[in-house]
Amino acid sequence: EIERLGHARLTLATPPDDPGYLAIVEAEKRWLAANPVVNDIYTVRRGKPGEGVLMADFETDYDRNGRYAGDREARTAIGEPYELKGPTIEAAFAGSGGFDANPTADRWGSWVSAYWPLHAADGRVEAVLGVDYAAADWAHEINRARRGAMVITAVLLLMLFAATVLITSRRAELAARCGRERESAQKRIPCLHEP
Repeated sequence: EIERLGHARLTLATPPDDPGYLAIVEAEKRWLAANPVVNDIYTVRRGKPGEGVLMADFETDYDRNGRYAGDREARTAIGEPYELKGPTIEAAFAGSGGFDANPTADRWGSWVSAYWPLHAADGRVEAVLGVDYAAADWAHEINRARRGAMVITAVLLLMLFAATVLITSRRAELAARCGRERESAQKRIPCLHEP
């Protein structure tokens, strides 16, 4: 959608009231409203070596109180420097999207991020779409999933242990029954229950 809205036409000189820019900002806002676990959606273009520049980074209600308050939640100006951290964003600039589960910090907070390349009409990657998730929420969900896996593993081990005890108990019971049958017959007759 951002490609179709003309993201490639944005420049560092694009005014903040440009209709194309505002259409992209509105699209990002809709996406954020549709997915409450996402904390921020933005686009980044390459700038100086090792650095990018933010192109479309709208107001973000980080505290989810329904208001955009303070510098942290205000719209970021086109062209603000953005440090390109990690191989995942570099891979997106090379044309391959991905998710970086290693938390990174910036002036807005600590995040895990997904990146996706944005293409110009000629097919080249002209920018990257970034989607940030709060690193603390990510760590909490990972820990919750691990606890769930541990509970499932414990239940399976308990079932295996119970089955082993039951099988051992049944074998002992059959062996005792065979012994009683031999004693009562007073002769060595093969027991029908012996394996």
